[in-house]
Amino acid sequence: MSILQKMGISKNSPSEVLLTSFNSKKDPHAAAVGVYLLNEKKVKMNLFGDTQTYKNLSNSGEAVANIVSDPELIIKGGLPDIFSPPLKTFSFETAKKVNAPYLSKADAFLEFEIKEMKEKTLNDDIGFSKYFETIGSVKNIEILNDNPHTLKRSDFYLIESSVLASKAISARKKGKKEKFNDLVDEISFFKQKSQKIAPKSRTSNLILDILDHLDGKINE
Repeated sequence: MSILQKMGISKNSPSEVLLTSFNSKKDPHAAAVGVYLLNEKKVKMNLFGDTQTYKNLSNSGEAVANIVSDPELIIKGGLPDIFSPPLKTFSFETAKKVNAPYLSKADAFLEFEIKEMKEKTLNDDIGFSKYFETIGSVKNIEILNDNPHTLKRSDFYLIESSVLASKAISARKKGKKEKFNDLVDEISFFKQKSQKIAPKSRTSNLILDILDHLDGKINE
């Protein structure tokens, strides 16, 4: 088993990481991205063309994939429309082998250079979206926490709520009101599940924050 696999990165299922990069002004940026393993030296991710992450990586060609076990970091990196400004959540350091930042709170991270960005089109129930299948060559791996804690069951409900909320925001922007409402209903289901097993947890409160934001957008 490779070190990347030991970190939880696999070929068949995306690993949620926080991808950090610099923009053209050298300002740090962080976003939640799903990363796949290609082999011991290469990873793959799909970057949507209208995101800051894609713009940064297409310009600089370098980035860092941060492995974190705190779901709050993942959702705040993935939902800047709701948790703004997200940068207050993060503390950045400078990577060793690439021109990119990494998160000081990361349990581990891998530095990589872009080797290929292939334009593709996704057609799902929200509509057509342009994305870029991006291949990165790993240049350095750092382990900062030898004993990262595993995510709890309520954490998975939070991450899934974050994924659905991102799709709901996209559906609303494209005028897909019925789909938007369906996605909000799905998040409400996960809220109920989380509150059942962890009613006073930070996780449940964050799902409520997501719903409060989306509920205010239903009639807009």
